[in-house]
Amino acid sequence: MITVQYVILKHQQRKDGTYPVKIRVTYKRKSRYLATNLIARPSDLGRGLTVKSPTLANKVNTLVMKIQDIV
Repeated sequence: MITVQYVILKHQQRKDGTYPVKIRVTYKRKSRYLATNLIARPSDLGRGLTVKSPTLANKVNTLVMKIQDIV
């Protein structure tokens, strides 16, 4: 079974304080990360780097849904 979810990695913080949003695709315990053009600001994130901003959450969720439909 293939799982698709968004990931914000703490060690990839940019100099301006933003984080790139990536999509993790896992199949048979092997993961691949897909780059996106989405950027998360510190004000968009909650504790544990979870998305708290509704606009960013909608964008991320629609992207994940599209990838799940393709798979």
